[in-house]
Amino acid sequence: MSSNQTPRFGEEGEEYSLYAHEESVIRRAEDMLGKLEEVSGGVRDLAKAYRGGYRETARLVRISDRMQLDLHDANRTLTSQAEDLRRLNAALREEIERREQLEQELRRIASIDELTGTHTRRSLLELGEHELRRRARHGHSLAVLMMDLDHFKRINDSFGHAAGDQLLRDFGFLLRSSLRKGDIAGRFGGEEFLAI
Repeated sequence: MSSNQTPRFGEEGEEYSLYAHEESVIRRAEDMLGKLEEVSGGVRDLAKAYRGGYRETARLVRISDRMQLDLHDANRTLTSQAEDLRRLNAALREEIERREQLEQELRRIASIDELTGTHTRRSLLELGEHELRRRARHGHSLAVLMMDLDHFKRINDSFGHAAGDQLLRDFGFLLRSSLRKGDIAGRFGGEEFLAI
């Protein structure tokens, strides 16, 4: 080194040399490479974790999509079943109404003589027992009128059963219209009638 040049010092007070400087740059470069490798390892780990998270998210989305399709199908099935139940309930209501009408009709047939429009023998006896109990409770009297159409067989034999049926219809109407609202009229037998 010449006398007019001042020595240069590097790190740690050493004298500066190109060789030492190059060594220092290489060390720093190696340190940076090591740090870059650490960072790239972290980036790789992050990318791997992201890839795994992405796969899991995609799997969950597929499961969710499948579940939504299943729910949609189930909802469609339930809607169809609900409609079937509504139709079935409507049909059952109609059947119940029809059976109630039939039951009322059967009661009417069982209690009202179709030909004369008066009570049947069975209905007449049930109503008569009820009236007897009611009258006994209240201490009222009860009137019973037994009627028989004389020579009815001769009318059937002479004029036919249609004429006999017409006579029974007419007598039933006459009997019902002659009694009060609370009175009871019924056909006791073929041509026998009873009024209570």
